This record gives sequence, structure tokens and C-alpha cells, in this order.
Amino acid sequence: LPYARSIHHLGVLRLKQCLHSEAAPQPSRDDRGFDEAISCLSQALRIRRVLLGDHLDVAASANSLGVALWKRSASQPAHRNAMLVDALKQISDSLYIRKTFLERYEKD
Repeated sequence: LPYARSIHHLGVLRLKQCLHSEAAPQPSRDDRGFDEAISCLSQALRIRRVLLGDHLDVAASANSLGVALWKRSASQPAHRNAMLVDALKQISDSLYIRKTFLERYEKD
């Protein structure tokens, strides 16, 4: 689990770097950075899903992965629709997990 947490934070850091460089006065598109973020977050999500099931950490990884896929799709016109569907699925999974987690918390 510590490895999954570290790889998740690395992916989020890389994603934030890419988003920051896009917002700069002279934006630069760092597709390799988005690919690295997607790779890290995908790996963290797989590990966390196996070890934690429906947990808020899984939701955080799924949400971050969805954002990374969404931002990466902008430079992939040939695969844009498929990437957007994957991004939407990850964000939807994140919302479902959070809702489920909150419902369980309210019952206790």
C-alpha cells in the first residue's frame, strides 16, 4: 500500500506539472508528462482497487486518472473519443465510490 500511495503522488505531481505548464503565459504541451502521469495513476489504481476495494483512496486515483486522460485526449485526435470515454468512466467510478463510501458512513 505505501508503494501505491507513492506512485499515486508521483502521478498527481506529474499531472500538476503538466497542467501548470499549460497555464503558463507561453504554454508548452508536454504529452510525455501526461503519459507518465497516466501510467503512474493507472498502476496506483490497479493496486489500490485490489487491496482496498471501494475506498476513498481508490476514488482519488480514479478521479486523477480521469483528469489526466481527459487532458491527454486534446492532443490525440485519432483516439480522442476513446480517451474521453475512458476519462468519463474513471470519473464516474470515482463518484460512485465516494457515494457508496458516504452511504456506508451514514449508516454507521
